[in-house]
Amino acid sequence: MNYYEILYIVHPALEGGHLQDITKSVDELLEKNGAKVKVQDNWGRKRLAYPIDKQNYGSYILTQFESDGKTNNAILKDLDHNSNVLGSLITKIEKSELITKKDKKDETPADETPADETPTDETPADETPADETPADETPTDETPTEESPAEEGLSKDTDSDEKKSKEKD
Repeated sequence: MNYYEILYIVHPALEGGHLQDITKSVDELLEKNGAKVKVQDNWGRKRLAYPIDKQNYGSYILTQFESDGKTNNAILKDLDHNSNVLGSLITKIEKSELITKKDKKDETPADETPADETPTDETPADETPADETPADETPTDETPTEESPAEEGLSKDTDSDEKKSKEKD
């Protein structure tokens, strides 16, 4: 069995008990098609990105469920025939993406990373990790230091290269 989530938008005129009736009917539709509802989350009334059926607002409902996936098209087709549902989308998710009761209580804004999630190891090309300093930048101390033997060798080599190039001219 795989995990899926369906996000559907309910007509904005339906609120309260009518909205609960629609969500219950969608849950029954899922169960009729062999799915097991795991989590349901009402996101509330939000402005649509573009008008759907001459509506600018809709109530967003997210339901996560477990299913074999064979009946997802039938579920979407049934929702398309429901005049109270403006739109719907089913996506496959991993088990780790299921919303838990703790997640619902402790929702974090999108720009913050929850404490239990670890950031990815990927760093953008223009950024370097904090523990590495670029080769051309070296930490500076306020006290002057003598050149190390390696640096002296580099300066002698560059001086001799410059002399050789001048001699050729």
